[in-house]
Amino acid sequence: MYNNERVRIDIRKYSLDEMVYRYSQNKILFCNHRYGWTKGNPKEKLKETVKALARGIPFPSVYASELQTGELLILDKSEKFRILLEQLNYENLDRDIMDRYMLKDVLYSQIIIYVIDYMNPKYMHMEVGEFIEEWQPSQEQSVRNILYKEDKMEILAEFVKQIKNTRTSELLLQYYFIYFIMAAFIKSRGLHIYENIDKYQLLEKVIKQFHYLTTVEWNNLYNEFEDAYRLMHQKFVKGYRYKMHSTETRMKILCFLYLCNGFRQQVEDYGDESIFQIKIKKVLESCDMSYESIMKTADILERGRF
Repeated sequence: MYNNERVRIDIRKYSLDEMVYRYSQNKILFCNHRYGWTKGNPKEKLKETVKALARGIPFPSVYASELQTGELLILDKSEKFRILLEQLNYENLDRDIMDRYMLKDVLYSQIIIYVIDYMNPKYMHMEVGEFIEEWQPSQEQSVRNILYKEDKMEILAEFVKQIKNTRTSELLLQYYFIYFIMAAFIKSRGLHIYENIDKYQLLEKVIKQFHYLTTVEWNNLYNEFEDAYRLMHQKFVKGYRYKMHSTETRMKILCFLYLCNGFRQQVEDYGDESIFQIKIKKVLESCDMSYESIMKTADILERGRF
């Protein structure tokens, strides 16, 4: 279906001064950055960057997703670029770091932006971002919330707020829920025509259906999700096992608890046993969440052949 499509990327060059101005005008966007993706002291990171730019060392190339409204959504896991623009914004300028002699040289530095054209299907923006940045689930969901803002993504946020007594962030709960909805669509609607597409393409098809879901359908999906989430949390996220399974693996556990009655029964019967969990982890880590991979994994888990 999408095999012959190629992502369209425009290479643009800006002075850092121009990027600072665009940022001050809210034309440069960053996904939610309050979840600990940046390690270390931001001021120390800024000092390192400023010194490098002042000596003529080029800033690393930046990838951005162009929104239809013209803003650039920066796909930068390190947050080095965000910290730089924040601190160089004239209202926030830290004089302990930027003296007036260095400022001119730094602001004339050239920034190369690889801009993913907004005309590309949105799933391509997600694929490029993941390939370049290898982001964590919380960042993936944060970017998705912005790219698909007009597709009722806020409904996810409203529903997951209902889950009580959990340390999981709302972004991760949204991440879990949207993949769970994809699994529910596969189970109830088949989606066989999408058997040759990957997870981001499949998710995009599911998101497009949000506009047609009734309140009753949303409530039913959430109730099923909460039920699976409670079981997953009870059996897989306790004590020493908490760190055994990655966020991505837990997401897959949720999906297959819904897709496979046989797997759900095994989890209820043996889910606390470490050997069982190690076997499950091995099976799920090989699943890339494309339609074909989901169906193969579901067959393995349903039959207990692992």
